[in-house]
Amino acid sequence: MRKLQWILIAVLFIWVGFVFSAFYIVQKPLFLQVSAGLLSVVRTLAIVAGMILEAGALGDWALRKFIPNLDAGERILLGTGLGLGAFGLLGFGLAAAQAARLWVFLLLLLGLFLVIIVTGQMHFWWEDLKGLTRAMREPVGPGLKWIAWAAAFGGFFSFLLAFAPPVEAFDALLYHLSIPAAWLKDGGLAFSPIIPHYWFPALVEGTFVWGLALGSETVAPLLHLTWGILTASLIWWWARKAYNAPVAWRSMAILISMPSLLLLAAWAYADLALVFYSLASLYACWTARRSGKSRGWVLAGVFSGLAMGVKYTSFILPLVILGTLVLTRRQQFKELAGSGVRFALPAVLVASPWYIRNWIWTGNPFFPFLFGGRSWDAFLAAHYSQPGTGIGFDPFRLLLLPLDITLGQHDANYYDGRIGPLWLILLPVCLWMLWRMRNQPGKSAVYIPALFGLASLGVWTVGVINTSALWQSRLLFPALLPLAPLAALAWESFTRLDNRRLHFSFIFNVLAVFCIGLNLLDFGLFVLNRNPAAVALGMADRQAYIQRQQPSYGDALSLVSQTPPESRIYFLFEPRSYGMRRSVTPDAINSNLAHDLWLYHTPENILHEWQAQGYAYVLYQRAGDRLVENPAEAARLFSMMDVVAQTSNTILYKIPAY
Repeated sequence: MRKLQWILIAVLFIWVGFVFSAFYIVQKPLFLQVSAGLLSVVRTLAIVAGMILEAGALGDWALRKFIPNLDAGERILLGTGLGLGAFGLLGFGLAAAQAARLWVFLLLLLGLFLVIIVTGQMHFWWEDLKGLTRAMREPVGPGLKWIAWAAAFGGFFSFLLAFAPPVEAFDALLYHLSIPAAWLKDGGLAFSPIIPHYWFPALVEGTFVWGLALGSETVAPLLHLTWGILTASLIWWWARKAYNAPVAWRSMAILISMPSLLLLAAWAYADLALVFYSLASLYACWTARRSGKSRGWVLAGVFSGLAMGVKYTSFILPLVILGTLVLTRRQQFKELAGSGVRFALPAVLVASPWYIRNWIWTGNPFFPFLFGGRSWDAFLAAHYSQPGTGIGFDPFRLLLLPLDITLGQHDANYYDGRIGPLWLILLPVCLWMLWRMRNQPGKSAVYIPALFGLASLGVWTVGVINTSALWQSRLLFPALLPLAPLAALAWESFTRLDNRRLHFSFIFNVLAVFCIGLNLLDFGLFVLNRNPAAVALGMADRQAYIQRQQPSYGDALSLVSQTPPESRIYFLFEPRSYGMRRSVTPDAINSNLAHDLWLYHTPENILHEWQAQGYAYVLYQRAGDRLVENPAEAARLFSMMDVVAQTSNTILYKIPAY
């Protein structure tokens, strides 16, 4: 009987296995069809969660040890940003040491996780996180509860959009993703003279390389979104500490009224990292002034150094902070000198890797600006800066700058520069608030960001006077976002205009809700239209998505993939190189053809030089037709090559054998 029982059990197992297999093979449930994509999403989320957790725990430990007077929210927000900065420096360091390998990144992540668990640092980090969340759950006044839900709605759709292929994020394809991808492909740093972006400060790219090394490009936009969340949270925390919870939540509302902010947060860009480190440095400066603790200036210097590791445009930040030190401590020389050294020394040390790298490789710490450098000539400098293309010193145009910035009609990229109407509406009241608060105690919470904003706006204005290349409103985000509490104070002051017949504050509240609601609805529809989840899970074809959203880039990817794997391809009027599985030379500033004509004079010489450098193909984007300065010479050059394939946007030429 026992033997018969086992036989029956075995037959039953076979029968169950057969029925289940037959059913699901024939029915093909969607879950099984997208299992590979689902595993990829889970892997991405695990990498991002691991990096954020480890960055937060590492930063929390550092702040507990060296800056002991901070509270839980400050340790979580500042510490996580500090840890992500450490990841960026380490990622670049591995690339520079030619150690950017999958197993190295994996061992470091696992090893750091074990250290955090064994040392008990996870407990402290978790307790601080609970302290921050308790503060954010505190009751707020009537009429403000909707702001938290609106912020959650915007954050959710930014999170979804981060899973879309990065085809609309132009700068990501140009350098934010292509540079760390090149580090991995080349096994380290390589000299790229005609791609100036390669030599920009690369702290953010140093964090992105972790995700790319571990096989997920989506890690990059999710990390950028993390910097965005840290920025909004730190603004909320600062406004709450300096003023009250209603001002903090109104500050959050002003942020989510900005159409570009939610969009940029979901792209693999560097802007929100720069905003966060600038904000964190200003906040540390404010806390150092309030507490009188000298270590606060060290923390402000570290964050300034991290900001200078993100973009060259951050140079104004340490100058403003040192300027405020001089203005407020000019009669106390010893204290001024001590605080200045404590700030400047860590700022220089933390920022130095990028500038030392440039000095060694190109001969110019600020390559390609100011002093030129290796393989950078007068033609490229003029082509890049485009002097004389700005608005000029026109008083009327300068007066209209706030309106032009708000409308976004002159911005280099429509999606990048939309700040929404609330900032312009509140601008006059903000100026009045600054004047009214000039003699009040505790005014530094407003005046430190305001001085930085004014200086940044001045530098940006000088730029747009001279060149159209700098007309990008998102370059003002580091100066604008820290002023959200000031705008919130201006919003709150509308209650003083209320009387029995007219409640102006109520009218403005309704308009603000309408503005934010319309922005969130528009953004939600934007994300739903792109359906990024379908691509991430493999339910929609990635190449078809790229072709639909960016046809010219899709054509470039397709044509490049048709060439032999060992091919070298020279791009004309195609700056983007991310995702190209060949050795390509992108046209980073749309100067390749004009520069070659300037260097080699004739089409014959150009073709000979391309052959000598080992190029087998030329990829030409037809959008460059309007940029060609000498159409006759260009046509003669193209006539010397054979057309291999072409689309309505792109042509692939074969260079004759040398």
